Amino acid sequence: MQKFGVLYIFLISFILIKPISVKAEISYSPGINSIYKVSNEDTVKEDEEYIKKNIKTGEVTIGQMKSTKSNQQDSNDITYGKLPKVDYNKGNSNKSLYNLPIDGIFSPYVLGIIGSNDRRVPVADTTVYPYSTIAYIEIEFPNSSMYVGTAWIFGESTAMTAGHCVYDEDNGGWAKSIKIYPGIYYDGEEVIKPFGYYEASVLHSSKNYIDSGNAYYDWGLLEFDENISQYTGSLGYTNLTENIIGRDVTITGYPGEKYYAMYTMDGNIIYSDEHELYYKIDTTGGQSGSPVYLSDEDEDRNVAVGIHTRFAGDYNLGTKINASLYNYMKQFK
Repeated sequence: MQKFGVLYIFLISFILIKPISVKAEISYSPGINSIYKVSNEDTVKEDEEYIKKNIKTGEVTIGQMKSTKSNQQDSNDITYGKLPKVDYNKGNSNKSLYNLPIDGIFSPYVLGIIGSNDRRVPVADTTVYPYSTIAYIEIEFPNSSMYVGTAWIFGESTAMTAGHCVYDEDNGGWAKSIKIYPGIYYDGEEVIKPFGYYEASVLHSSKNYIDSGNAYYDWGLLEFDENISQYTGSLGYTNLTENIIGRDVTITGYPGEKYYAMYTMDGNIIYSDEHELYYKIDTTGGQSGSPVYLSDEDEDRNVAVGIHTRFAGDYNLGTKINASLYNYMKQFK
């Protein structure tokens, strides 16, 4: 159970953390080298293709996404989130996710902390918007490896995460199972699932990422058969075409070492290009897929500008929601 732990601690931060036995250490995705492949600008395709897999049928579909340089894209187009409409109560939300003690399940993990102190703070109530839209996820790959990450609900039956949460060549390719647990938390005695859990039926990503592991395209989209946002609400998202350097953003997700606790931190965008956002916001393994979002005093005006994906020494990075990805997301209501 410890086959990847020590080696990969020195290689990377924000990949997936593996929930394993009480005495085991954290394991990291063995496909991590592939997600660090970043093409030279002259190899980045202007017209991106998507690829999706139906987990139930095994069918794989490839199609064309709109150009990231489309002249028809409105400047700073925004899709606002929606507040929850229905109280969730299925009568089984208080059952423990695992019958395991809290101590020793996850080893301490510090890579991705910018500076000497961890500045993240725990979210006091994960059931209120917008935190209710953020989910802890469990991923199982074809070789039976299990990992965890973060996702966020943006449509009635859709969520966003990192591309390496849905596809890992070294673990057999497409994940064979992804379950999300919105707002999950540990109350000191057991793990509480306030909105239940949901299993993805269709997985999406960029064909560029699937073919080459190019970090510019490290995004994953999850489809579900149930309307989740009626209980959790949905997070808004935007394609910011203007210069967003210096804008204040927040990253909220599930660090693997925090045992089902949601943590959050805000900070400034220090650099941005067409494909990625750079920031000095603390994150650790398990927060891959977390939303990078602008906060607003109006509850439904929290809008994501990116998806957190990785660590790069003095800063952390996320995949930017550019025009191509924005248009792709917008087709899912």
